[in-house]
Amino acid sequence: MKLSKTFALASLLCVGCHTDPFYDHHHPYADPTVNDDVYVNVPEADRDEIAKIRTEWNELKDRVDIAERNVDQERQRLGVAKAELDAAEAGARAARKGLEVAYESDETIRQREIDSAQRNLEAARSQWLSAKSKIAFHDANIDQLKAEVELTKTRMDLAESRMELAKAKAVHKLDRPETRDIAVSEFEASVREHEARVAMAEVDAEAWQKKVKIRQEALDARLQAREASFNAKD
Repeated sequence: MKLSKTFALASLLCVGCHTDPFYDHHHPYADPTVNDDVYVNVPEADRDEIAKIRTEWNELKDRVDIAERNVDQERQRLGVAKAELDAAEAGARAARKGLEVAYESDETIRQREIDSAQRNLEAARSQWLSAKSKIAFHDANIDQLKAEVELTKTRMDLAESRMELAKAKAVHKLDRPETRDIAVSEFEASVREHEARVAMAEVDAEAWQKKVKIRQEALDARLQAREASFNAKD
């Protein structure tokens, strides 16, 4: 009796575990894909659209590789900016110390030394603020570049989904009993889902572009102020 129950339970667990002859599903929520064993029967003349979409996918893949390299390069620039901030902080500490020394200088030259030390301190402060603005800019730029990577990847996924839809339509046209019931609507729904994801990624990328522009304007203002401070110091 126990053996019988065990066999019945195993049978229930295996329901739906068979390999679908039309689709490849990697997990329950995976995008539908056409089984290669079925697609191989599609004539070459009916594969033009699929080949065109595959070319588009390859171009997007190249763009992802470039975008990811851009992220790495921007991270290196951020590292340089952080080193500049460390140097600016050291310069500011030295300038504050110089001002303290100026206040202790001989009365005959004290005011002149104080004025000079204050100019040095103001220049050091401008240098520090510029370094901070650079870091803020590079931080935002990294996030914007990462958003571009994500956007391009979602476009790759959309292209792949469109390619599977084209395959499904081509297979559906085959005069074969085993392919007449293929649900093209599932593939169309997958394409619509990826179109929505692309739209959301576009909004995110556009928002980061605006933020980078704001950070760039702030950085330009800081650099101008720093130049003015150096000119005043001279």
